[in-house]
Amino acid sequence: MLYILATYLIIGMAFSAPFLFNWIYVLDEGVDRSWLMKLFILPGCIVLWPVLVSQFLKSNKNRK
Repeated sequence: MLYILATYLIIGMAFSAPFLFNWIYVLDEGVDRSWLMKLFILPGCIVLWPVLVSQFLKSNKNRK
């Protein structure tokens, strides 16, 4: 069980870096670009990465 949780969190951390620096602006163009904002939403990105991936993929399909 711990290996599954660790894998989930590692994937979440790997996803969070590109999401916070690039992809978040695809989902919400009005988001603040400050470091404090990114630090504040980092834990949520790590935990909710499957939801954010699905939203990002939906927004890319709608843009094409």
